Amino acid sequence: MNSCIQEKLVLNNYHNYTGKLISDPPPSMVANTQSSFEYSYALHAIDGSILDGNLNYYPSNEPASKFFHYFININSTGGLFLDVVDEKSGGPTIDSTFCTDIELNNNNLPSIIGTYFWIENANSFSNCYKDTPIITGCKYMFNCSFPNPCNVTMT
Repeated sequence: MNSCIQEKLVLNNYHNYTGKLISDPPPSMVANTQSSFEYSYALHAIDGSILDGNLNYYPSNEPASKFFHYFININSTGGLFLDVVDEKSGGPTIDSTFCTDIELNNNNLPSIIGTYFWIENANSFSNCYKDTPIITGCKYMFNCSFPNPCNVTMT
């Protein structure tokens, strides 16, 4: 995850319904940095999903909230449903762009899923991409927003 939100974000909670967390998400994220964590896929799909989970972060200068809600779902054919939203009432819009190491929906599963995220009207994908470390292995970029699957490669 590459954060271009100009404040320190603190982990509130995280969980997964399918799949297994191998390494925990970072306890905090600061602007223009890269953070990582790792999941493994479930051996057997539940309702077609082999990975389903989410993360919730909030600004360090505020009480706990779902300021930054990251949702991930991968189905058994390699289809992705990803979303980053601000679920805090009256909060800003968080924009995001995702990337993977493979094309989607081709019966292969990504080994890398990257995310660039920023506050709408305060930054952009091009600036976030330029200001953060490269997400190694990411070749295909997507704009995704739940409930629609990620299926259009950016050019």
